[in-house]
Amino acid sequence: MPPARRESDPIRLRRRSRHRRLLLSLLIIITVTSFLWLTAAVLFPVGITWLGVAVLIAIAIPWTVIALSFWSAVIGFFIYLFRGADSPVVMPLDDGGAQARPTGRTAVAMPVFHEDPARFLAGLEATMTSIRLTGMGERFDYFILSDTRDGADAEAEAAAVAAWRTGLPEDVAVHYRRRETNSGRKAGNVMAFCESHGDAYDYMLLLDADSIMDGAVVTRLARLMDANPQVGLIQTTPMITRAGTLFARFMQFGTRIALRPLAVGMAYWFGAESNYYGHNAIIRVAPFKAHCRLPRIRRCGHLNGEILSHDFVEAAFLRRAGLEVWLLPTPAGSYEEVPPDLPRFLKRDRRWCNGNLQHGAVLGGRGLHAVSRSHMAVGIVTYLAGPLWLFLVLAAVWRLAHPYDWVPGGVPDAALIAAKDAIELHLYLIAAVAVMLLAPRFFGAAIVLAVPHERRAMGGSAMVILGMLAEILFTALLAPIMMVTRTLDILTILLGRACRWEPQNRDGQALGFLAALRSQAAPLAVGIAVTAAILAVSPAALPWFAPVLAGLLVSPLLACWTSREGAGLVLTRLGLLRVAEERVPYHVTRLEPGLIANHRAAAPAATGGPHSAETSLVA
Repeated sequence: MPPARRESDPIRLRRRSRHRRLLLSLLIIITVTSFLWLTAAVLFPVGITWLGVAVLIAIAIPWTVIALSFWSAVIGFFIYLFRGADSPVVMPLDDGGAQARPTGRTAVAMPVFHEDPARFLAGLEATMTSIRLTGMGERFDYFILSDTRDGADAEAEAAAVAAWRTGLPEDVAVHYRRRETNSGRKAGNVMAFCESHGDAYDYMLLLDADSIMDGAVVTRLARLMDANPQVGLIQTTPMITRAGTLFARFMQFGTRIALRPLAVGMAYWFGAESNYYGHNAIIRVAPFKAHCRLPRIRRCGHLNGEILSHDFVEAAFLRRAGLEVWLLPTPAGSYEEVPPDLPRFLKRDRRWCNGNLQHGAVLGGRGLHAVSRSHMAVGIVTYLAGPLWLFLVLAAVWRLAHPYDWVPGGVPDAALIAAKDAIELHLYLIAAVAVMLLAPRFFGAAIVLAVPHERRAMGGSAMVILGMLAEILFTALLAPIMMVTRTLDILTILLGRACRWEPQNRDGQALGFLAALRSQAAPLAVGIAVTAAILAVSPAALPWFAPVLAGLLVSPLLACWTSREGAGLVLTRLGLLRVAEERVPYHVTRLEPGLIANHRAAAPAATGGPHSAETSLVA
């Protein structure tokens, strides 16, 4: 649909979204049903028992999410290649043109909690400088919303902000406030800002302490909000950046590859009911303030209390209020960081696990859109997949020890004959699993290889392919670790071990082997126990379990080795796991001392004439 027809035809937009979601649902149903049929033919060739039914159910639940990811990647791949990530097919909103100047006022808000001031101020200054270089900086003010508690950290933070502000241009408005109480955590911090300052602004661009955004993207978001008053929130697609350790570099490269088709495919079927990731998004302040106050979870045992993953719920509440929520899938200009090592990554994941489980109490709320409910349901299933996959591994070991428990009536000869005849189906099953899981990476790599400037920016064809293969190996080792830790997380959360709100250490620090061993004790113990059980009952079956056991048995070594920045730097010098912005001399994510300050002086005055919105530190 051409952008000019967007506002005049909301009925057509809703109808088109329904058709897309119906098609996606049919593809998922066909895919999951076919996979379950193939699985049953391989595992239960002469019939099925109650244990077999439990196995199929355990497979069907996470496999639905895998099928959703697969078909989103397929759709996104073809749209990306033939229409482009920014096609109206994906996001039919008019932004008024690149030369248009934002008319609404935007507050760029960065909540912080016991963060390194030098680090978050450098990121905010990079974003601010990039916005000023567009020549449209007069419509943006900046807020540092501190929840840092009293003490030395609070004093150091306030002093650092005060010293930093003295060097800023006079026409830049930067405000700093620190709450005396931390009620509501980050969501409460943002709502407190809306109550105290929200009436003075049309929109707020919400950043995390590790967020960096390019001015061209920020000004475009503001123009989109100006031109589309029915829109309440636009979420960008943040890419991981500034990775130093090998762990972070693997995560950074993997998301750069896989997120390209995934983001476009998700935006295609999300439509006006997209999701919110909690940062790097622009929000219309008035409806957010009116409709997005979060309830406390009650009558859910140890899940009671403040909602930790507030973003999904806030997006659902905005949509319930009649506002549209969109995803901007363009894979450039929006950045975040990732925890530098495996233990800290798992620690953050536990907090997200707690928050996603809490969504079960919100899922049935009145008036929520079906797609908003699906976002929450997918988030819950993503974490429940851990214990379900572990159940399948243990069920497979049980089958080795008790093969006839799976055969109706206990007919061993018929079962053994059928199992031998099903070897070809085994291969089909393995191929189906590999294709479904790896498709987003293959499609993403194909997009990079098909676009010359993308290919060159990431080191050339050979480096892209080698990097993808290395990242696939890393992900294969990481997946069983996540399976065990998420299972343990769910059990401990439901048993009452709370998730504390703690500061995040974003700097890399090499782990010693003993520290890595302590952090990975549970995955290692499960790996040793399963390996011993297999060796006791059927040593010949060990190769079939190798893809799962390898990650568990090497988890301490993986945590130790990937926590080192030296290994990541060596690969970068060789051109492996390289991302585009590392080859751009004056990129917005490059926070070397003096780089931003040198370009800040070149920023146009706020009252200057028209400038291209594409001018930024990316140039």
